[in-house]
Amino acid sequence: SKEINENWIVTGHRVDNKIYNWNMSHLVDFSQSIDTTKNSFAGEIIYKTTINNTDDFTHIDLGDVNEGITELYVNGKKVGKRWYGKAVYSIEKFLKQGDNTIEVHYTTVLANYCKSLDNPLTNVWTRRYKNLVPTGLEGPVKLLSY
Repeated sequence: SKEINENWIVTGHRVDNKIYNWNMSHLVDFSQSIDTTKNSFAGEIIYKTTINNTDDFTHIDLGDVNEGITELYVNGKKVGKRWYGKAVYSIEKFLKQGDNTIEVHYTTVLANYCKSLDNPLTNVWTRRYKNLVPTGLEGPVKLLSY
């Protein structure tokens, strides 16, 4: 296996139509961030990076996805979507030798955003959450050969 340790360009499309951009040298749980645009985020997060492939990898494992919905694209082509379970995708037909773009569309739950609103209605809905809900790709993202 080979861990992907590249820079990630990350774009967040929040449920209130605000858009955020981050450059990340490593993947993190957004709920643990001191940045309120991350720890209260809800919506779609798009992670993009470019890797140089010189091996015969057949799969990619996104690692810890904190129970979010993931949709994978390699070189602009949709590989698949995972609603639950391990986010492992077969990429043999999509990965080429040389440079490849990897793009992960990640859909979050609404809990952290709702907690940040301090709205009576959302306070009732989120009162059972003592802590923020882990959100985002934590990885490690690995290329695998099966």
